[in-house]
Amino acid sequence: MQLFLTTCALVTCVSVAHAEPPVFTSKSFEAAKSQAKAQGKILLVDATASWCPPCRRMERETWSDPAVRAWLAANAVAFQFDVDQNPKLTRALEVRSMPTLIIFEAGKETRRSSGYLSPAGILRWLKGGKATTDTAHLRQSINEARARTEAMSKLLKPGAQGEKVDIQVRLEQARKTGQSDPANAAVQYQWLWNNMLQHNPAMHNVRLTYMANEMQRLAARSEPALAIFTAMRDAAEQRLTTTVGRAALITDWLTLNRVIDDDARSLSWFDRVKDDNAAQADLRANDTELCRILEDANRWADLGRFYDEPVTQAQRVIDRVAENLRYVQPSNIAEATRYSHESTRETLSVMYAALLAADREAEADQILKSLIAFSDTPESRRALVSRALQADEPREHHLTLLDQADAASTPSDAALRDRLKTVLSASVLPAVDPAK
Repeated sequence: MQLFLTTCALVTCVSVAHAEPPVFTSKSFEAAKSQAKAQGKILLVDATASWCPPCRRMERETWSDPAVRAWLAANAVAFQFDVDQNPKLTRALEVRSMPTLIIFEAGKETRRSSGYLSPAGILRWLKGGKATTDTAHLRQSINEARARTEAMSKLLKPGAQGEKVDIQVRLEQARKTGQSDPANAAVQYQWLWNNMLQHNPAMHNVRLTYMANEMQRLAARSEPALAIFTAMRDAAEQRLTTTVGRAALITDWLTLNRVIDDDARSLSWFDRVKDDNAAQADLRANDTELCRILEDANRWADLGRFYDEPVTQAQRVIDRVAENLRYVQPSNIAEATRYSHESTRETLSVMYAALLAADREAEADQILKSLIAFSDTPESRRALVSRALQADEPREHHLTLLDQADAASTPSDAALRDRLKTVLSASVLPAVDPAK
């Protein structure tokens, strides 16, 4: 597969310590299993790790979500364990990547999922894995939402021909409305999605990022909003039969899949077309969104095959940091430098792990050298090892990287080293040291 990648901005903050979310029981695995069986509930097991970025993201976004906590309290006993602190259970449950979620019913495993799940995504999975809502119910929700917006019809009308519409004002209005009336806000976002670029083409990136993120948060907590955005996605999918402007149509469709938390549909499309030469332009035009989807799904080998000339791309990322820092005020240079190094470290460590998974070892070694040359710090070495472990691609020389990071060790270093040794002991791996 010959694909091209411009910038894969996959920046995730890696935390080294965390408090156990209150949603999880403090009982042992066997005790939690017995309790769930006795109460007629499911047992939800979350296998996590302190060095795993998607795990930390789930703690920030998913396990703290009120709807998720309420559903678990009513239907499940939730048990979480750190794979580094409980290697025996890790082996018994055959956990290979983090996070891994496992459901036990009546004491027997029935389903498992690997990778990040958003609040809306995990609720659908917990309820049986349904990715869509009943069509009739969707239609009813849409009609109810539209009925409640009649009083706002003037606001929702496009301006007369030649009349300037202040899109920023309408975007702020939708945002405020969402706090008290999500259904009406969803209709306003729908109007903005369909019309904003006609009035302000410069809002293209805002539409696909900030506004789409607001729509996603709205859909996660409002069923009428989810219904409206799902209908928008379905309409976008119907338009994909055309070949005119197809790449832009796919961008809209992929983004709306993200809004309604249906990345599985995007991933299914990717699997169908990834080796199709005719689809390469569409894939090139949507590389950033596809990178995010592949990483969240732990599809590291596919992600690694997504790169064309990764060493050159990595150098461009590094050069851009130096260029951007030239324009930073002296009073802000320390913070800007810290953020730039963190962003670059995350981007390059993702690239490194993905290239290892795609059997592009020599190019991965070049990325490693580029990152160390740019930021010769313990954090860079830990990021490389953590990402490689996340991709299930550890190497013997990663122990050397951790040895070099020991001068500024943190409480998680020992756990990271133990995890690496455990995986290495169960694998036959190349023992090449790229530093030689």
